[in-house]
Amino acid sequence: MKEIKDLFINIFNIGAILIATLIASQAKSDELSTSTQLDKQNPTKWMATYNNMYRNFEGSYNSNYLLQPEELKVTTHNFGLSYKLNENYFLNVSGKYIRNDIYLKSNSSFVPNISATTEGLGDTQVGITRQWLFKNNSFLFLSANLSLPTGDYQEKTSSGRLVSYQGQLGSGTYDFAPYMAYKRRWNSFDLMTRLQGRIRMGRNDLNYRLGDEVMAISSVGWWFWKYSALTASVYYKNWREVVGSENVEAFNSKVEAANRKKMMSQTNGHGTPHRMGPPKGSTHGSGSVRPSSFNSTNTEDIFAASGARWSAQVGLKTGIFLGPIFRGIVEVGTPIYNEQIGPLTGLDTQWYLVTALQSSF
Repeated sequence: MKEIKDLFINIFNIGAILIATLIASQAKSDELSTSTQLDKQNPTKWMATYNNMYRNFEGSYNSNYLLQPEELKVTTHNFGLSYKLNENYFLNVSGKYIRNDIYLKSNSSFVPNISATTEGLGDTQVGITRQWLFKNNSFLFLSANLSLPTGDYQEKTSSGRLVSYQGQLGSGTYDFAPYMAYKRRWNSFDLMTRLQGRIRMGRNDLNYRLGDEVMAISSVGWWFWKYSALTASVYYKNWREVVGSENVEAFNSKVEAANRKKMMSQTNGHGTPHRMGPPKGSTHGSGSVRPSSFNSTNTEDIFAASGARWSAQVGLKTGIFLGPIFRGIVEVGTPIYNEQIGPLTGLDTQWYLVTALQSSF
C-alpha cells in the first residue's frame, strides 16, 4: 500500500510539472520572462503560499553505530499566509504537514532492522518580515520568526518506543528562527541566496532539546525559454547534537524492559519463551541494547549527534504566471556532489522536487 501511495505522489508531482509547463505556454500576459513576473510587486494586502519539498536520501552502512540509516524520504508541505502592513513590512504565519519514511539497518543479529513512518502536523511559525527593493532588480528580505511547538515530538512505535529524532514531527520547544533572503535578476539570469537558522529555547516535556541549526542555499537560474530555466545551486546545513538525549534513552530502556518482562511471561508449556519478532508496521526496534554486548558499537541514536551536510545540485524549473490570482514554480533536480561530516557520512540526497505556489487577494 505504501509503495502504491508513493507512486501516486510521484505521478502527481511529475504531472504538476507538465501541467505548469502547458499552462505557462498559453499565458499571454506580456513578453517578460516568468522570473520577472514572479518578482513583480504585489499591490494586495494578503498573500497565500504553498510549498512542497520532497527529498530522497540513501546511505551506505559505514559507521560504528548500532543502527545506520540506509534510506530516508522526507516530504514537507508548507502553508503560509502573510499580511502587508505597508510597503516594507509583512506579518506572516506558516504551518507544515510532514511525512518521514526511515529505514535503519542493524549491525547486530539481536536487534532488528527498522522501518518507520510518521506523518502529521509539524511546528507553526509566526513572525514579521522586512523587505528592501533596490533599483538594480534585487530584493532583500529579513524575517524574525518564533516557532511554536504544535508538532508531535512523542511519536512512538507499536512497541511503545520513541521514534528516532528524525522521525519526530516537531521539536517540543519554542524556537527562534531568523531568515534572510537575497534575490537579483539580470537579463536571462536570476540569483537567489537564502540563510536561515533555528535556535532552541528550553527543553520539552521529555527533558531534551534538539540541536541548533543553520542552513544556507545559493542558486542561479538561466531562463533559456520564457517559461523554463536550468538551475545550479549549493546547499549547506550544520546542526548541533541533541541536549538531553540520555533522557530519551532512559525512556526507551524502560519500555524495552517492560517488553522483555511481557515476553518472558508468555512462555509455552516447557517454560520456553515464545519467539517474538519486531512489531508489525512501523517499528523502532524492540530489544534492549547494552553497550557491553556489542563491544565498540555505539548504541545511541545516530540522529542525536552533531554534523554537517553540503551538496552541489543541478535542476530544471518551470514557472507560471496568471496575474495575481496564481503564480508558481516547479523544480526537479539531483545533486552532482554530496559531502557529509559526522556519523551520517554516506547518507546522500538522490533527487529532490520543489513545488511553490502563490496567490494574492
